Amino acid sequence: MYVEVNGNLESNGYAGGSMWDFADYLPGIYWLNVFGEVLTSALNIEKIKSLENLNFDNSDGDLTIFHFCDNIFTDNKDKRIKEEEKIGQLLGRKHFFNIHDKKTNFAHPPVFIEYLNNLKKLL
Repeated sequence: MYVEVNGNLESNGYAGGSMWDFADYLPGIYWLNVFGEVLTSALNIEKIKSLENLNFDNSDGDLTIFHFCDNIFTDNKDKRIKEEEKIGQLLGRKHFFNIHDKKTNFAHPPVFIEYLNNLKKLL
């Protein structure tokens, strides 16, 4: 599969899902989402806590786990996509990959870029 991401034509079987993609941006918002301490602090999670169709399993400041309340195998895919996109908008649209968005230059939150750069120094 060929897909244009951040102005580059990429071939990688699953657009937005390879290990190399994650070096540049976060995967999309899906039924189940897990953010570690750095992303929890970088993203304003409070913005989505009041949304009706989300269940937070753990959100203690160090880790955030949330999923949609409805069944993972939804009959209403369009509704789910809209809900996923709404969460992406609230947390920072450019941080989360979206295969339908050909205009956004996806990028990690600045704090997460710093975190990744510090990890590279340890290697």
